[in-house]
Amino acid sequence: MKMRDAKPDDFDFVLSGRIEIAKAENYVIPSMADERKRVRRAIAERRVRVAAGDDGRRLGFMWFIRNSVTPFGLDYGEFGEDYYWVDYVFVVKGARGKGVGSALYADLVARARKHGVKKIMCDVFSVNKSSGTFHRKLGFKPMLEIYCKEIPG
Repeated sequence: MKMRDAKPDDFDFVLSGRIEIAKAENYVIPSMADERKRVRRAIAERRVRVAAGDDGRRLGFMWFIRNSVTPFGLDYGEFGEDYYWVDYVFVVKGARGKGVGSALYADLVARARKHGVKKIMCDVFSVNKSSGTFHRKLGFKPMLEIYCKEIPG
């Protein structure tokens, strides 16, 4: 398996993975035009890594950013240290359970070590049980819960 930065010709792969993730999270992407812009920008900024098989076939991707702003709350300010925030991890159905997601995280851990970053964080929607199980197996621990109340009418 090879890891590489996403290229413009990975756009459709990343967008389709993003759509599949949204479905797993019971989330409706509000604007596909805006989502397409986000995908293009993340690829251009080299914030998406692609896992590919030895044959070049795309197996998955990780979309992340290095940051220091508190990742929760709306105006908490600086977190006090840099971290990598993982927005999305996606593995194609035929490659799930075969180490692709773990390899994507190992790639990010290597990047973090190289740049002196000591934490990787992500959010996991509570409806996405398989993602929670996967992250716990990798040693991630829950930090907080976010509660939501729908207001009728």
